[in-house]
Amino acid sequence: MEVENTGRVQETVELTVDPRSGSGCKSDGSLSIDVSPSSVQIDNGSSEWVTVTVEIPEGKESDKYCWEIEGVVTNDQNPNGSASDTEEFSLFIPELKKCDLTLSKSSLSLEPGETGSLVATFSNEGNTDWSISVNFNGTKSNWATVDGPSSGNLNYNDGNGVKEFTIEITPDDSIEANSQSTFYIEGKDGNTWKCRSSISITVGQSRGATMSLGNLALYDAMPGQSQQTTLTVTNQGNGQDTFRVSSTSPPTGWAVSFESSTITTGSKHSNEKSGTIDVTISLPSDALATEEVVLTFSVLPTNGGGAYATQDLTVRVKAVHGMSATASSDEQMGSSQTEVEFPIIVNNDGNTLDRFKFTVISQTANPAWSKYFKTDDNQIMSELDIDARSSATVYLVVTIPNCDSED
Repeated sequence: MEVENTGRVQETVELTVDPRSGSGCKSDGSLSIDVSPSSVQIDNGSSEWVTVTVEIPEGKESDKYCWEIEGVVTNDQNPNGSASDTEEFSLFIPELKKCDLTLSKSSLSLEPGETGSLVATFSNEGNTDWSISVNFNGTKSNWATVDGPSSGNLNYNDGNGVKEFTIEITPDDSIEANSQSTFYIEGKDGNTWKCRSSISITVGQSRGATMSLGNLALYDAMPGQSQQTTLTVTNQGNGQDTFRVSSTSPPTGWAVSFESSTITTGSKHSNEKSGTIDVTISLPSDALATEEVVLTFSVLPTNGGGAYATQDLTVRVKAVHGMSATASSDEQMGSSQTEVEFPIIVNNDGNTLDRFKFTVISQTANPAWSKYFKTDDNQIMSELDIDARSSATVYLVVTIPNCDSED
């Protein structure tokens, strides 16, 4: 400020500053203000500059502060009092939106899908009330949410204002088991963050698996032989795991065997997330073609618990045809114009119902003797259905014609 001597002689001017209120001004005597120098000697018609310094403490509330500076001539001999003058000035402290963030926990260890919580306390380090919003920034910050409103007023409260938010964090299994992800919790003013702190999350192991068979059905499986397929297990968890494989019990005489009863794989994030073994299904020699066996395969945790996944395999037995026959008598005696019966036991040695045709393909009699086939119940036939692994008795009936004794 410039102090000017408008008198006719050299003068000494003392300077003092006092707070002033009114006209939108805030009077605050706590602010430290200093005039240097506070006393000046000035020749008539001359002026001197003095400096007014205001010390603004950290976090001083935003407002308009006003003062009045008065200069008084100390050596004035005027009987009516000393000459003086005043000048008003003001200072505007702008809004400073600042904060500090304290977290009740700086790290959490959680299983995938498990929710943990912490309290984020924002302290007003600025000089005004302002609206703060909570934001999360960084890889996997989508794991975090605010329990309740995510914004609110952060009061100044004479520099003691705080605002608390409860933060909930639910990690998924998108990273390897027992690895760590760190992201920021931020306090923002609009689009600008004003303070932030990091939170570290250690993620546990998720478990699960899918399975697939190399074949969903095995057709034409030969009785007494074995059929083979593959079983592949794919890890759906985020860590290395060992899985148990099993199947439902096959019918009596059948057998199911695994190359290995367990499969170990890497996590679903690795290139070794799948493992494959051979599965052998052995059929009994008397398996019937009518049999269609459904085996259910399962992949399970090794330490017990329900199956992660199942898949059915259908096995169909191949039809095998075969027969044998025996005649209890291959020679008979009979009179002219009578019938002679030759019983024949026919065995269906195949594994499926078959129709057998009966015929005489040659004879020595000339002219040929009359003949036909019949069943136990005297039904004349030329074809007969016999169940698998079953037998039936048929009769070859030969009619002896009128023959001379020499025939």
